[in-house]
Amino acid sequence: MKIIILAGGKGTRLWPMSKSNFPKQFLSIKGKSLFKKTLERCLLLEKEENIYISTSNDYSYFVEEELKDIKIKKENILIEPFSKNTGPAIFFALSKIKEKCSPSELILVCPSDHSIETNKDFLSSVKKAQKVASLGNIVTFSIKPKKVETGYGYIETKKEFLKKIDKISYYKVEKFIEKPSYEKAKKLIDSKEYHFNSGIFLFPIDLMLEEFSLKTNLDINDFKNIESISIDKAIIEKSKNVATVIAEFKWSDVGSWDSFYENQEKDKDSNVFLGNIISSNTKNCLAISNDRPIACLDLKDLFIIETREVVFIAPRNKSQEVKLLVEDLEKKKQKKVLESSKTLRPWGSYTVIEEKENYKIKEIVVNPKKRLSLQMHEHRSEHWVVIEGRAKVTLENKEYYLNKEESFFVPKQKKHRLENPFNRPLKIVEVQNGSYLEEDDIVRFDDDFGRI
Repeated sequence: MKIIILAGGKGTRLWPMSKSNFPKQFLSIKGKSLFKKTLERCLLLEKEENIYISTSNDYSYFVEEELKDIKIKKENILIEPFSKNTGPAIFFALSKIKEKCSPSELILVCPSDHSIETNKDFLSSVKKAQKVASLGNIVTFSIKPKKVETGYGYIETKKEFLKKIDKISYYKVEKFIEKPSYEKAKKLIDSKEYHFNSGIFLFPIDLMLEEFSLKTNLDINDFKNIESISIDKAIIEKSKNVATVIAEFKWSDVGSWDSFYENQEKDKDSNVFLGNIISSNTKNCLAISNDRPIACLDLKDLFIIETREVVFIAPRNKSQEVKLLVEDLEKKKQKKVLESSKTLRPWGSYTVIEEKENYKIKEIVVNPKKRLSLQMHEHRSEHWVVIEGRAKVTLENKEYYLNKEESFFVPKQKKHRLENPFNRPLKIVEVQNGSYLEEDDIVRFDDDFGRI
């Protein structure tokens, strides 16, 4: 069996924690990231060489960071040419790995932004599903509904479609309903003949590639113009070869703040407080503090999410409308609240501390044995102060070494490079001055990561 982990989604419903340059699968809200937990779960099923990660170029640095202590080769990171939803992402990944698979080899597809409790139950469900998939089925893992949800797909599980193989029960799926209205979703749940679709799939590779060939016009050689479509819309709703196994594991797609709240431990007043929260007479609230304290007085049924960039407050019953708010912010080009102040790079990371007209202040961390590109800026100068570690600086044709508390000035239009040739992280504060301070004011002459 081969495993494909999908890690290219943006997760806008968990804004403002999840942002376009720091999506929810890589967030560490409580302990390890969802991506890391997914990876560790998959490693219980298969060896490193049989696990592939499908992601975008923007998120490849996140994936590499998470893989630092895991022996998955770089060639197992599949970089999608463009982000085009789960249908093209799965099609692209299958096209890349098919030569390494036997014709009927089973493929497990796992989103990396879901929460699954008890790995033991997950492994048990997958092993049962393997027998069902080997019969020539695309197997979904369905979840018993606990309440009405409009953000999920629904899978029909009528008793007349119940089948068994080696005492394993499964259903042949005749109908799949994607994200119904509240009224329709309530009827489906009341009928007790429908379950949530988890978005986890298991199938023979030849079967799924045949389905893509028959039911879509996706062209791997014209990925830029491929339709952005979910795997549900592209294949699952149309296929006659879909079966479902009722999952034994507790699952959440963490697709909204409400679903996040539901899956957390509550205090005596049914609150979920993470970070520095000061509370009096507050009930049924989710409050997350990342940078500054949050003080709550006489509040009920609210989300309060504080980040360095923005504070988000909304009624809990408006959880599914966060995506609409993000779309409105995108139209208004509110970049500062749509992007995280922290950005990962292949050499480390930087965090924007302050930004005003004509100057910007960053905290830069360069990982051991890494260096930035040899570069130049047309419109800005830079002033560096070493906070931790030691730095090697190249300016034009000269090299300099800086110790803690020492500083260096880089004039605009001068070739320069910042490097950490040592075994401990380098941290500096950078002050930029100039008429234009965006990241595209970089002219690269040499780069270890192929970004010229």
